[in-house]
Amino acid sequence: MKGEIKDELNRPIAGARIYLEELQKGTTTSFDGFYTLKDILEGTYTITIRTFFLTRIIFRESLNFSKFVSK
Repeated sequence: MKGEIKDELNRPIAGARIYLEELQKGTTTSFDGFYTLKDILEGTYTITIRTFFLTRIIFRESLNFSKFVSK
């Protein structure tokens, strides 16, 4: 699983924490807002994103892959 976190002005957010509750697994965005979480299986997860502004976004997302992801 990989992606990019941006603010409302479409600027990358460095240092945001992305956390998958069910897997108790997370990562932090790079200086240019990108993140990667390895070895994630298909499923529905509660994803929490926290920024250094103390903003917290929580949502559920279904991840569908044709096979196991490990890039």
